[in-house]
Amino acid sequence: MRIKELQLAIGPERFRKAARLAQETAKDTGNAMPPEQPILWQLPLEIGDMIWNDPTSLTQKMDDLIAVYQEMPCYGLLSYMGDFFESLD
Repeated sequence: MRIKELQLAIGPERFRKAARLAQETAKDTGNAMPPEQPILWQLPLEIGDMIWNDPTSLTQKMDDLIAVYQEMPCYGLLSYMGDFFESLD
């Protein structure tokens, strides 16, 4: 699932908002996420699930996840990398 497909599936405005917030808060990595920004807790998990469940190769899933992470740097997205690597066993 390519990044443009993800944006359309979840809504381009939701994606832009979460990406903007993630980029703004990435500067404070290691600090708690403000509770008034639940989109940064929910949307990365929704995106990760969509990528994980997409019927593409593992390589494509990892490429897609990295592409999304470049626009939306959230730890919630990175947690899926572990799942990808575990599936290599």
